[in-house]
Amino acid sequence: MILGFLASFLASIAFFFLGYSFQRIRLWRTLYSLRRLWAPFLKLNQALIVLSTRPGPHTRSTPRVSLNEMKAFVRISDTLNLFKTKAIPIDSQVRLDNIVGHDIVVLGGPLANNVSAEIWQRISERIPFALDLNKQSIRISQREYIAVEGTDGRLKKDYGLIVRQPHPFDEERNMFLCIGCHGYATLGTVRFLTDRHLSGELLKAIDDAVSFAALVEFELQENALSSAKVIECYILARA
Repeated sequence: MILGFLASFLASIAFFFLGYSFQRIRLWRTLYSLRRLWAPFLKLNQALIVLSTRPGPHTRSTPRVSLNEMKAFVRISDTLNLFKTKAIPIDSQVRLDNIVGHDIVVLGGPLANNVSAEIWQRISERIPFALDLNKQSIRISQREYIAVEGTDGRLKKDYGLIVRQPHPFDEERNMFLCIGCHGYATLGTVRFLTDRHLSGELLKAIDDAVSFAALVEFELQENALSSAKVIECYILARA
């Protein structure tokens, strides 16, 4: 009887560890593409997320942030938390000195985000894509990608740009730059960094490149992203 109880007890322990190991392997496989994409950002256990902010109606008001960028921040925070890394939100009026020494994710284009404007001015010569701030479009060679509106005035298609490269003001650190022609695509670019299926599609395009620039396209239905795909992707040489 004692031997039977002992055998049952040991079997229970064995099944527990087998189940635990299976769950760990399953989790590792599920997070594999996200881990590869974010790998350069996981060494410091924290990253600064630079949100596009605009002043409130009064001097005492806190900076305002769009709903799409807040959704983007939540997605980034939840993803980095899986790897024991903290996402710290900061506003786009921050002094550049204060983002040196940190890995950064910058949300929004030069029109909306002052940090993005400073960064784009510094890196644009080595990026194959150009931004037309007046038309809110992305160009490369003779091809122009511009958001499409439906007859009801709602967006049907939007485009975004994802850049990963060393921090432009600190070569020891890393940067993601996520720019949308409109806020929907800014949120969409972050989906490529936080969704395991979309991150896998992005990884197919960049392989093991450290630095890249990728143009992504989004279809929208009733002001919600319905599909996403990588249109063009280029590997960036070191500066």
